[in-house]
Amino acid sequence: MRHVTLSEMEWRRIRERTCAGRELKIGYGGWPGGPSPYGYRIAKDTAVVGGRQKTFSVLVTDEHESKVLLAATELIVDQGMNISEACEELNARKLLTRSGVPWSAANLRSRLYGETIHCGYVVYRKTDRGAGRNTTRLREDGSPVHGDQVRIGVPPILPEERAGLLMETLKRIGFQNGRIDARTYPLSGRIDSLCGSVYIGSGRGEQSRAYCCKGLARNGDSCREPYFDAEEIEGAVWAELAVLMKDKDQLRAMTAACLSSPQGDKEKYERRVVDLADSIAMREDLVHLQVPAYLKAGVDPLVLKAGLKVMRQELDEYRRQKGVAEQWLREHAEHERQAQRLAAIASNPRECLHTMTPDERKELCDLFNVRVTPRAMRKAATPGIKCEVRRWHHETGTLVPPDPTDEEWEAVLAMLRGFFSEKSKKHFISKYDIRQQFSGMLHRLRHGLSWVEMPLTWGPINPMRERQLFWWKRGAWPQIMTLLGADRQGVEACRHPTLPQLTVTVQP
Repeated sequence: MRHVTLSEMEWRRIRERTCAGRELKIGYGGWPGGPSPYGYRIAKDTAVVGGRQKTFSVLVTDEHESKVLLAATELIVDQGMNISEACEELNARKLLTRSGVPWSAANLRSRLYGETIHCGYVVYRKTDRGAGRNTTRLREDGSPVHGDQVRIGVPPILPEERAGLLMETLKRIGFQNGRIDARTYPLSGRIDSLCGSVYIGSGRGEQSRAYCCKGLARNGDSCREPYFDAEEIEGAVWAELAVLMKDKDQLRAMTAACLSSPQGDKEKYERRVVDLADSIAMREDLVHLQVPAYLKAGVDPLVLKAGLKVMRQELDEYRRQKGVAEQWLREHAEHERQAQRLAAIASNPRECLHTMTPDERKELCDLFNVRVTPRAMRKAATPGIKCEVRRWHHETGTLVPPDPTDEEWEAVLAMLRGFFSEKSKKHFISKYDIRQQFSGMLHRLRHGLSWVEMPLTWGPINPMRERQLFWWKRGAWPQIMTLLGADRQGVEACRHPTLPQLTVTVQP
């Protein structure tokens, strides 16, 4: 194979011819190259250029992808779904992505925010990209190496008004998903940390909800503040709030400070909305029905145009006033709802706080501006997998027995040899003293030590941990405890407090 080496000048000429060809395509409405934006496909078209017929690529509406965008717009704008719910519905209808995989919330959101939908064009050669892999290359004078960006018009998929409604709805709902309740943290940002920062919600789903401090040390590492289990600290805070709300006089004072009722007469505002709606309907009828009739009757168009301008100004003003009145009614209704909810809480605070949803608890915390100040803990809780053996002792109340006597240990060994199969006999052939390891396991449970904190008195830690885990997974540990009489002798497994002392305050 013959290799040809091109000079820099030859490469430059090739690039210039390529760029010139792309600019020519763009000039007569063509697509210069690359994948088409979502909702469109590449088709062929012809045009006469310089007396010669040229064939070039253009963007046309893709039937399937435009159907997906129209369906997603209907689900979000008309049916009130959030982005995740819309994804689930599109996937159920088999309206999948371009590559044939199900929609994700991030993917659909990106498509719905596309410039082709809301601006009617696609930007080719984006020259405003910052640092990163796709950073725009610039000449010494600061101009883009490959030319300025170009806007290429595309046929609209959504009418302008419909696209505007979609954008308004997307801004209002934000980036929600279907599991929002499972990830609501009512106390996020309301727990003060000793490092000067605050705690925020952490984890995914109900099973791993926790609060962690978002503070960082000077070197950028975690500030080492303890993690708080969400269920535990929320339960403790609700109990404190229930005590604060037992005093009904204090609760009424707190409510009065939090709820400032909108000034005005509800009935007057309701009548005003009805009257304004009638005025708007009358003027819309004049604009859409009467004006064409006047034109047919021969009324001077200039006179009609002047009158139409005034009517439209009045129509805009009436709509503005109606919007103000409706906003007042919404605020009044929200005030009434909160007042009724607080009255129900005052009647039975502990029960009401217990039955609230996470969103309702968050609303209450926002209303009363709840602040939680924990004191320092002697032993900080850390995230990660909890010891199943220690948890079993805590949940069952099984005591940690004393170290076994010689006779008791022989009975334990006999039970273990009979418990495990022939294939597990090598488990008892070890260079470490198994009895000494077992004594270390009991010591750890009595004193509440983590494996990292264990001294080397009883031998290496990792083999000891693996042996205890093996016994636990095979179901041998409870039988050992029964054999040693842990139901009647021993001490309780050390239980460290998982929460520090909390100070809960409200600041209406």
